Amino acid sequence: MSGWRCLGSSAGEAQSEQDLLWIREPFLSSRANYGKMVVHGHTPVLEPEMRENRINIDTGACLSGRLTCLVLEAAERRLLFAVKAP
Repeated sequence: MSGWRCLGSSAGEAQSEQDLLWIREPFLSSRANYGKMVVHGHTPVLEPEMRENRINIDTGACLSGRLTCLVLEAAERRLLFAVKAP
């Protein structure tokens, strides 16, 4: 991942119950620079969201049948999609 400074996290890692319930919206609308690109899910969207400070790759695979993967190689980022067969 040369050139990429990313942070990945999963809900529940050293977070209070209060945070888990109430920090989603402030985080999603924030334009804050976190010092690293935050790659996350847990908020299903129709298409991946690529913002300056975060990338949401949760395309709701359990309901939509579409799984999204983010590939980070050198200075390039690209998306891969797997779709459930009919």
